[in-house]
Amino acid sequence: MYAGSATERADLTAADTMNLDLVLKATTFLSSQGQTGERFKILMHPNVFLDYAKSSSTNTWLNKLIYEDFKGVKDGFVTSGVNYDIYVSANIKPFATDNGNVYPTYAFRDGAYGVGTLQNLQTYYKPYGAAGTEDPLNQRCTVGWKCMFGAAVLNEFFIVRIETMAGTDYEWQKSLI
Repeated sequence: MYAGSATERADLTAADTMNLDLVLKATTFLSSQGQTGERFKILMHPNVFLDYAKSSSTNTWLNKLIYEDFKGVKDGFVTSGVNYDIYVSANIKPFATDNGNVYPTYAFRDGAYGVGTLQNLQTYYKPYGAAGTEDPLNQRCTVGWKCMFGAAVLNEFFIVRIETMAGTDYEWQKSLI
């Protein structure tokens, strides 16, 4: 999904920034995939969140929510909307285009992705002297571990990516991309 009237990433302009309408379109799409009673997770870059907070469609209620009830960012959580929670992370990397940086924002439903756990962790211990003639004085032992870990998209219809420009795009951020 793209901001404004853009149909692809290269069509985005500086005026195509995040707003409430885009978030509502994404959550409406996710709601149409099944259960409508769940809370969706929205993950965005801080530069994109600034545009979202400043947009005329959100600042009437969002600013009150942020500035009166704000208790600090905890685990990236910033605020909530009607049926969604917004999280902010600077680890979201923008796409470099000729028009500037394009920032992705992700909207998730439960069951969108899966992550492996450390239950597959295997620990190996070789006692002193296990090296045979390589260690004739039994001075070396070995401890190591190995773990199979992965993440996978379980249902691509439970994830929406919104691509927008950001009104705030610092020069030092551009050099990191």
